[in-house]
Amino acid sequence: ITMEAVTRAPAVRETDTGDGGITSRLTEAGYVLRYEDTPGARLPTADEQESLAIGADHAVVETWRKTYDQHGRVVKVSYRVGNPELYHRTYGFG
Repeated sequence: ITMEAVTRAPAVRETDTGDGGITSRLTEAGYVLRYEDTPGARLPTADEQESLAIGADHAVVETWRKTYDQHGRVVKVSYRVGNPELYHRTYGFG
């Protein structure tokens, strides 16, 4: 999260940001958001094997997400790793 976003939406500092999470707090602060996801797949680390309860030969999906504001500036970057058997994405194209 950028410092500007934290200043405009101070609730994003909280451990529990409430219903809708950080995204809702940013939109309430006047941001119009769009997202860019970069998905990939790889073998898991030892920690990921343990936390996801999977074997070393079971691939994980990873997604880097950039969240842009209405001016094209990145306001948030996030990273997610998941078990592809439980983590599904649906993409729509205009």
